[in-house]
Amino acid sequence: MPKTLNADLHTHAIEKDTKASAYWKRVLEIGLDAVAITEHAEHNPKEAYERIAAEKPEGVLLIPGIELKTSIGHVIAYGKDEGIYEIPELLEIGLPIERAIEIAKENGLLLSIAHPWGFSHDSAAYLIGRKKLEQIVERNYIGVETYDGMIGSLYRYVLDSGWIKRPLKFFGFLERNRVARRIAIGKIGAKMRKKIDAKSSELVNRCVASSELVNRCVAPIELGEKAAFITAGSDAHSAERIGCGMIRLRVNETGEITNEFLLSALQDKRNVIWAGPLMKELKENIYEPAVEPLHRKEILQGLKYATKSIVGRRRIKEKIAKRIGKRAIREKAGRIKRKLLRRAES
Repeated sequence: MPKTLNADLHTHAIEKDTKASAYWKRVLEIGLDAVAITEHAEHNPKEAYERIAAEKPEGVLLIPGIELKTSIGHVIAYGKDEGIYEIPELLEIGLPIERAIEIAKENGLLLSIAHPWGFSHDSAAYLIGRKKLEQIVERNYIGVETYDGMIGSLYRYVLDSGWIKRPLKFFGFLERNRVARRIAIGKIGAKMRKKIDAKSSELVNRCVASSELVNRCVAPIELGEKAAFITAGSDAHSAERIGCGMIRLRVNETGEITNEFLLSALQDKRNVIWAGPLMKELKENIYEPAVEPLHRKEILQGLKYATKSIVGRRRIKEKIAKRIGKRAIREKAGRIKRKLLRRAES
């Protein structure tokens, strides 16, 4: 008889010092069957796994993983057991994606590109471009995270906030107003509203999979369709965010569900019946998103992280400018020195 498994395949514990008790309390509250602990490579993923595993309740799977910092951005590696943490090469910052794929093959790991359209400093679509990313996905056995809860929540906040709603209302007013129409301002308003609508759609398409069902499988974004398999997770850095992104699988298994079985089932897209935000069932087969609103602190942290790349690029430019300046001074000093030596010789 088919069985449904709900899993959050992207969570963290070390950065925000998440307690194991709070972690599992949230997992049990929302009814997850499996979670993957995928701490960042630079934040001791083994320690994160051991902390959470120490209080794991019965009946829930804990999949060991690492969020790698590869040459194309963040990529999640999943293992069936703790052996994944005995591969030191996975912790290297800037690990070439080709080498990461080789390691995965050698050790029976699964790789999935995390939030491909997330932030510009850690997401593959921005770092190497869509075309190259598609080539990597098509030529290698690698998955794609079609929904990231952290990114999705931030975009939802932006779209629901006055940052977009107020301009839309204003331009809509201009479009309807008789005086504005007479002096052609209404046309400008209509054009601006269309531009904002287009930008809003672009933001949503970056992180949200399509909600249409095709052959019992959620039709994800185009990149996910080209990938070997798809994943989804919350990218939770605190316990209360666990489950805000999830994947639901329908499997035929009457015996005990293991990590190995779940990872195997994940690789067949036909098993996927949902990949997106946490859903609550209102009536039979009628669902609605059950995502809690973001707290002010989380919004500020998200915006701070989003601007990290801008600040980083500015600092790099400043460093380069300083180096160029120092080099120019050294070159000038060298020219003066050579000039003085020539005079002394003559």
